[in-house]
Amino acid sequence: MDEQRTIIAPYVAKNVGIYVCPADTRVGLYDGTDYYPNSPLKGTKIRTTRSVSLSQAVGTVCPGYHATRSSHSGKPTLPTNGPWLTGNSGANTSDGGPYATFGKTTGFRAGTSPSQIFLMADESQFSINDAGLATCADLNNPRLIDYPSSAHSRGCGFSFCDGHAELHKWKGNAIVLEKASDLGKQPTSPLDIVDFQWLAIHSSVKIR
Repeated sequence: MDEQRTIIAPYVAKNVGIYVCPADTRVGLYDGTDYYPNSPLKGTKIRTTRSVSLSQAVGTVCPGYHATRSSHSGKPTLPTNGPWLTGNSGANTSDGGPYATFGKTTGFRAGTSPSQIFLMADESQFSINDAGLATCADLNNPRLIDYPSSAHSRGCGFSFCDGHAELHKWKGNAIVLEKASDLGKQPTSPLDIVDFQWLAIHSSVKIR
């Protein structure tokens, strides 16, 4: 783990294994040659390096990204915007959006607590892309954007902002992806709505 590219490297003893779920058995060709052209891993098969994603409602971003959502400048000191919390991309902001985001412990206010909001989660291998798990917190707009994992007997591992973790089992089928073509499934059945509501409630809270 490169300390120049991973801010938390010193705090996790440079252990890259913490980002991989034991149930994730994917392998692929090493693709880090853009950053490390002389790596001895070039051309070899390696285990996937990441199974987990950070909640898009938690954490900080730099001023450049906060303003443009495309470019970076400055230190990441501003609360994330939680861009999908309304169910529509870009409709939420940390300084004027309807849903709370949590850049610091002071971001937790009446109606929520660190024990309620998830920090990281296993993400489905068919959904994982960037480092954030995009979720909708609007209970009146049942929509799945990114999909948490269901690799643990239809369950997913979540860690929360107070430090506790739990395995949550899904009741419906919309959130469970078995193949890439399942991407885009949306809540329709009563049990699907139960799953959506659990994810929404543990993502954020409406403040405006």
